[in-house]
Amino acid sequence: MTDKSVFWRVVFLALVLSASGCAIGYNKFNETLGGYVRQRDCAAAASHIGDSEKSRLPNSNERLLFFLDAGMAEMLCGRHEESNRHFREAERIAEELWTRSVTREVGSIVVNDYMLPYGGEDFERSLINLFSAINYFMLGKTEDALVEIRRLDTLLTGLNNKYDAKSVYKEDALARYMSGLIYESSGQTDDAFIDYHKAVRVYGDYRKHYGTRTPAFLKEDFARLAEASGRTEEAKRDLPDFERVKPLKQKDAKKLGRAVFIHFNGEAPRKTEDVVFLPTEAGPIAMAFPRYVSREPSCGGAAVVFESGAARLSANAELAEDIGAIAIKNLDDRKARVVAKELLRVAARQVIIHQIAQGMDGSRNEQLAVKTLLNVIGAVVERADTRSWTSLPSGIYLSRTYLQEGTYKVSVKTCYAVETLYDSFTIKQGETKFIIYGSMQ
Repeated sequence: MTDKSVFWRVVFLALVLSASGCAIGYNKFNETLGGYVRQRDCAAAASHIGDSEKSRLPNSNERLLFFLDAGMAEMLCGRHEESNRHFREAERIAEELWTRSVTREVGSIVVNDYMLPYGGEDFERSLINLFSAINYFMLGKTEDALVEIRRLDTLLTGLNNKYDAKSVYKEDALARYMSGLIYESSGQTDDAFIDYHKAVRVYGDYRKHYGTRTPAFLKEDFARLAEASGRTEEAKRDLPDFERVKPLKQKDAKKLGRAVFIHFNGEAPRKTEDVVFLPTEAGPIAMAFPRYVSREPSCGGAAVVFESGAARLSANAELAEDIGAIAIKNLDDRKARVVAKELLRVAARQVIIHQIAQGMDGSRNEQLAVKTLLNVIGAVVERADTRSWTSLPSGIYLSRTYLQEGTYKVSVKTCYAVETLYDSFTIKQGETKFIIYGSMQ
């Protein structure tokens, strides 16, 4: 092998190593969109999404993130049809990348994961279906909402089959509760009871792994249907404080409307990286690993207020899904796989670097200099894949309020202020309605 060919191989590998640390520009789009959503400027958010979709941005390695962020923004802006269009595309991309995962793993042995399309974390993929279900219900498409819940169940089953017992996130408690709500709203009380029961069980795991307690509204809905169907003994086995729960009687609940307040609060944790340097004769070898950093919301939950004439009802939203805790635990559960992959990548690079150096006609010192050069470049540019769905909230809070049929003014009270959501919110007997509110601070 000539020195000239070796030179170009060194240049090529140096470029590969350098490129591995360069993500395609996406932050500017995301930051601008987030600003519009926080300012409640939904017209500007929609225009920004549309303009970006027409550009090259969706064709980048952050294509999945584009549709996730667009779907989230549209949902918070009440544009549920547009939101689901973006979520459907996000689901398609995530599924395509899932089926190509083996190829992706092989392709990222030498280069950084940033060179590959982002495929999403497990919990991010499941939230696509949960949010799509909420959108469909807001559009009055109950059957489509239930289809999304079943798709989520299929996804989680696939994850269970792929991973071993070290992966905690195998069920979604909030999705189970929402499924129960949707079933009950369509009169399918047996199916609703089954999903409320599953939600109670999963919240038992949530408390153990994430510190999230079983919400009072779930206990009440579960106990109500258990009593109505004569399954109290079955319910007591999974809800130890069943006797202390005082739900409405089913016959009384049927005479009322039900308003479900869904509060997206705070900002999801961001990924950062930890870099480890291993000193060797041929210079430092760097390994980088992703890590989530929590961003605690500046305000805890929120209270939703319903006013009709002199009547006034208020309900505090309870934490139903701690996305921050789930994200951190989910990444921790796959830490062994991340470390193993990084070690394999480092080993593969060292083999290539050694082969290049050995192909030179120069002295051992010159070969060592080439190895050192490439290792130094690799150490400088090495970075973990810190991409994530950053427009997610840190937590999802819920309240469920029974209302007499009528028209209400609806407000939300947070740490910052009282904000009117609806001047005229109408609900009928036996009807279930969702109210979505986002405070991404």
